[in-house]
Amino acid sequence: MDDYDPQEVEERWRERWAESGRYEADPDDADEDATFVTVPYPYPSGGMHIGHARTYTVPDVYARYRRQQGDNVLFPIAWHVTGTPIIGAVERLKKGEEKQLSVLRDTYNVPESDLAELETPMGFARYFIEEGDTSYKRGMKSLGLSVDWRREFTTNDERYSKFVTWQYETLKDRGRLEKGLHPVKYCTDEEQPVTTHDLLEGEEAEFQEYTLVRFGWDGGSVAGGDGEGGDDGAGDA
Repeated sequence: MDDYDPQEVEERWRERWAESGRYEADPDDADEDATFVTVPYPYPSGGMHIGHARTYTVPDVYARYRRQQGDNVLFPIAWHVTGTPIIGAVERLKKGEEKQLSVLRDTYNVPESDLAELETPMGFARYFIEEGDTSYKRGMKSLGLSVDWRREFTTNDERYSKFVTWQYETLKDRGRLEKGLHPVKYCTDEEQPVTTHDLLEGEEAEFQEYTLVRFGWDGGSVAGGDGEGGDDGAGDA
């Protein structure tokens, strides 16, 4: 066993699975029950880390289990590329902020020669999806995830955008959407509302609720009191 190289064995089997289309699923593949496996899409505002490995191994285990039960299993993958975190990262990079540059160089091993590729939102996302040392596709394929890579898409693809539009229109037609007023977090730089996910820091900040009690004013004293302000000025404010 001295010549056993587990990485070489893993690579050989990954190539064989890919060449044979082992995890490619089509509606007409078989008459068995169909199972569709999905999971929250990764947001490529940085490289893949061990938490992502755990997140995407869980649905992979389920997909493999359903295949062993005889199901025709479709397990696609997608990339969440819309939203403000990537835009914010790009703006900090273009401004030359040292903290952002340090994260890219030291944490994600981005070569100096590749930084220019990251100066657009899609260039930034695409780098961490498939090009960098810590890219998601490299990590997911290294893990051997049983994904049908033909089904890969991003959230700004036209067909996906139309799908989201259809969802909202359907909910509106069914009376499930209601327009109203409610407090939101607001970015003074971007001049638009943001969610907790969009924040670079301060994610734990919460809305605070205060109850104000209004008192009437009558002749220099609080209505309902004894009219005696006293030295502490209680009847003056």
